[in-house]
Amino acid sequence: MNTSIVKFYTAFLALVVSILLPLQPAFAGNRGGAQAVVYPRWNSTSVANLVAAVNEAAPAEFELSQCPFFAGDNRWVNTVSLIKGVNTSVGLVGTFFLSFHTDQAGYDLARRAGNLNAFLVTPLAELGGKAPIEKFKNVVLSPQLEDNWSDAIWTSNAKAMLDKMDEAKVLRSGKVTLRRSVNPGISSALNGATYTYKRGNNSYPLRIRVEQHTTVAPATGSWSNDGPLFVYYPNNIGGITEDANSASDSVFLERKTLSQFITSARGTLERPRSGATTLWRPAMNLWKRTVSGGRVSWTRSGIPNAWERTDSNTSFDAREKAALKAFLIGLK
Repeated sequence: MNTSIVKFYTAFLALVVSILLPLQPAFAGNRGGAQAVVYPRWNSTSVANLVAAVNEAAPAEFELSQCPFFAGDNRWVNTVSLIKGVNTSVGLVGTFFLSFHTDQAGYDLARRAGNLNAFLVTPLAELGGKAPIEKFKNVVLSPQLEDNWSDAIWTSNAKAMLDKMDEAKVLRSGKVTLRRSVNPGISSALNGATYTYKRGNNSYPLRIRVEQHTTVAPATGSWSNDGPLFVYYPNNIGGITEDANSASDSVFLERKTLSQFITSARGTLERPRSGATTLWRPAMNLWKRTVSGGRVSWTRSGIPNAWERTDSNTSFDAREKAALKAFLIGLK
């Protein structure tokens, strides 16, 4: 085969790839993140430790999942610190759950969506005059974390949320996907589907991923151990260890080491996983931490509601930093 023919086929294949790539699932199998539901309530040291973990692990992408409305008027401060602090070589994915199935009574989903939109499109001096939507690689929107809805109700709420998004700056950015987070035991046929949102004469096809909180990793879709699976990090950090019984809450159905969790998140050669995995740890939800006999323990008994907690003892400490870093490196 002569050189001109080789060049022709090389150019042709490049064209085919450029056309087909946008049709692929939005989430790569090796993308990891943190399921930091009450991230807006962390103190600045915890935030700095998370940023350092991400930068030192240097993944291609990193996803931070949060419920921003668990915080007050300063709910976006920690997100700005994340955007500003994470190296630009890391594709930062912001996942925003606008409510929780045991949320504050009487919340207004549309009002929350409008507040999120204002944050995404407003240029900020801390970001060099750029708006957050410009700095994120992708933005994942979800009307509720761990919902108990039908697919039809979820779709209706997703539309109400999208109705508040800026068309020019958010919907046309090409960065938006949707997430349906289901409570354990709730099924959904939406994983991998496309929801076509319409605004006037314009249509915006948005990919949906279903997020499951289970002990066993699904073959496709987003997965987090948030809830039924306690992932512990047994390494000795500063003379302190952790074991399977370090968190004894009844919500946990199973316990695995971080290494075992990484193996599940990666899948196998015969059955590789397709979808992002976000690590959840009690520290991320500001559970009560105690240390006795060189062993750390966690409990949520007696702690305030999620929107009332404070990070007075730097919950995301050296142990959490090491665990998240190891998780992100392990997924590479």
